[in-house]
Amino acid sequence: MKKRILVIFIRMLIPCIFAYAQNSRVAQSGMTFLNIDIGARPSAMGGSFVCMDNDANSLFWNPAGIAKINEVNIIFNETSWLAGMNQYSAGCTFEVGRYGVAGLSFLLMDNPEIHVTTIRSAGEMWFDEGFQDMINQYAIGFAFARQMTTLFAIGGQIKWIHEDFGSFDYEDRVTGEEVTDWQAKTNAIAFDFGTQYYAGFKDLRLALSIRNFAPRMRYQLEYFELPLVFQFGMALNLFSVIFPEQNFHTLNVSVDALHPRDYSERISIGGEYWFLDLVAIRGGYKFNHDLEGFSAGIGVRKRLSSINAHFDYSYSTIGGIFNDVQRISFGIAF
Repeated sequence: MKKRILVIFIRMLIPCIFAYAQNSRVAQSGMTFLNIDIGARPSAMGGSFVCMDNDANSLFWNPAGIAKINEVNIIFNETSWLAGMNQYSAGCTFEVGRYGVAGLSFLLMDNPEIHVTTIRSAGEMWFDEGFQDMINQYAIGFAFARQMTTLFAIGGQIKWIHEDFGSFDYEDRVTGEEVTDWQAKTNAIAFDFGTQYYAGFKDLRLALSIRNFAPRMRYQLEYFELPLVFQFGMALNLFSVIFPEQNFHTLNVSVDALHPRDYSERISIGGEYWFLDLVAIRGGYKFNHDLEGFSAGIGVRKRLSSINAHFDYSYSTIGGIFNDVQRISFGIAF
């Protein structure tokens, strides 16, 4: 049975790699806010999270990762992103009887006001409209995952994505007529798909996910595609190999290979050390990334009566002129 599942896993993996590589378009994607890492725990591990399970943040990385969650699990995330932008996200998972686990996800970008200038009379006149709060970006998703065997899980998610850059007044260059209330917005429906497989050696995991799969979109007269990401990874608790007799400490080490549509291939590595299942120390690194590199973070969790609560924090270095990025997460399970 194990060999059979592994063969199925590889057969699913290889066509995805070749199909995806043939359709890569560097720097040609829209709705790129979907590329921002979500969650303090995943980002602290350098985004090497496709193999992690039992965490509601798997909704944003690999929907198959929620298949083993047997409680109601709720997560809230906040990211202090670049140039005054903030990202907020939330997820919730719950069992659906013997059929599997369902989940809901929400993502919102909080963008600062921008300075608007209106140009008329063939560029000879311009009007200062001041600072306006006009950009709206969010995504809502519904996911479902099922543990097909004790070793193999599969999951998927459908997402409604909205992006609105506001309305504008402008002068048509051909007719010279003024056009008012031009809406610069679009919507998209996208899909995520993922699998997760326990190889049978200790807790060695293999996983793959495809995120933001959608047909080509049209924005006014221009066509664009969503930032499709193919991610494959492996993870293992090293202490289960080095110190198999003890149960007080764990050291999860993960390595992910990413093939994004709008950039060349990347490698992410991450580590997570747990002491007594109470305190975690995390670190990670992203290779071949234009801005991000090293990341680190901490986490604590505690059971309070019938509620299991946890708090996570991460810090990611950013190159260039931007400030480094901080993320916080808070979650409960009951």
